[in-house]
Amino acid sequence: MAVKIVAVIVRNLRKAETKILENGHGSIDLLTDKDNYSSLVGK
Repeated sequence: MAVKIVAVIVRNLRKAETKILENGHGSIDLLTDKDNYSSLVGK
């Protein structure tokens, strides 16, 4: 159950990352968050 929720969060972060990178704002924080969620999913 928790993995499913995290997977959805990761997907949303990736969508948000694309928008933010296009705008050029806040990309570093979001990339860090995405990496943290990805490592959780990988376990």
